[in-house]
Amino acid sequence: MTNHINYLYYLRAPKKSTVGTQHVSVKPNEAPLPVYFRITVDGLRAEFSTSETATADTWNQAKGRLKGTSEKVQIINARLDSFLMKAKKAAQELSDKNKPVSAASIKNQMMGIGEEFHSIVECFENFTKEIKLKIGGDYRIGTLKNYNVTLGHLKEFILDHYHVKDIPLKNLNFKFITEFELMCKTKWECKRASTT
Repeated sequence: MTNHINYLYYLRAPKKSTVGTQHVSVKPNEAPLPVYFRITVDGLRAEFSTSETATADTWNQAKGRLKGTSEKVQIINARLDSFLMKAKKAAQELSDKNKPVSAASIKNQMMGIGEEFHSIVECFENFTKEIKLKIGGDYRIGTLKNYNVTLGHLKEFILDHYHVKDIPLKNLNFKFITEFELMCKTKWECKRASTT
């Protein structure tokens, strides 16, 4: 039986909240919104953030891409194309292995969930455990404290940008590294080169 698979990019509107609402002088069509990727298989959906943003004015919903030809637009659209190819590849791999092809299984295959893999937070936590064992020898207590602070920043960054608690090491790319470095230097004012 052939599954009916549909892929869609869309802008997710922010959830309305009456608590802590701030009045910002930005027109609705100019506010940046997260770009989400939705997989639908036989009527059942799975979706997640692409970590890209766009405004309603710059978004072409029919094409599921940003409007324009600037270098920035081309880079973002290329990333969205890459997501789509990755989803199609994941669906094909599941089919080739005679595994169930569903929206959730395609998403999990893309994210590396359910496979044997190492994740970024997992590796960082293991690293800090090793440092803790070497306190008094190779490392000092202050070093462990600094790495634990960085670990907290890493968890916050991944949750904020990818809306998950951890991501596979195989998904680590240059964009992840540069955005995390920028947040370390700006939001948390990390001055030490070792932290970055």
